[in-house]
Amino acid sequence: MMHVTNKDVTKAVLEWSAGFVQLSLRDFNHFTHEAGLSMGQMMVLTYLHYHNACEVSGFCDLMHITKAGASQMVGRLAKMGLVQRVNGSADRRVRLVELTDEGRRVVAESIGARQTWVDELAAQLSATEREEVCASLRVLNEHVARLNSRQAEADGG
Repeated sequence: MMHVTNKDVTKAVLEWSAGFVQLSLRDFNHFTHEAGLSMGQMMVLTYLHYHNACEVSGFCDLMHITKAGASQMVGRLAKMGLVQRVNGSADRRVRLVELTDEGRRVVAESIGARQTWVDELAAQLSATEREEVCASLRVLNEHVARLNSRQAEADGG
């Protein structure tokens, strides 16, 4: 068996991640353009998909923009029927932003668009290659989860 160093693993993972990002972003950018959305707008929609309703200020940190800029973006998304502003349940003075049904549909389609190339890749693999890839990715995913957990603890969360 060949001796594989940490440097070899790093190189292989970086090559894989570069291809992954390139293909995912290509399809995501194409979908975003076809949907008539900016990347910033799509980021907000995706954020809401994974985090549910939040205050406009939540997008300021995400996108490194002012509250006024985030509020304008939310206003444009609301006019498009993709988000709506609602009163917070605990404090009626707090205004939250949430996805509409149409917003959820757009996000679901964008996720599907990003995954198309993965389906194409999987279809090209032999049964043995699929088993090897799945086993390797399980190991990597476990280690990534540990790294994320350690990072969250270090960040105080």
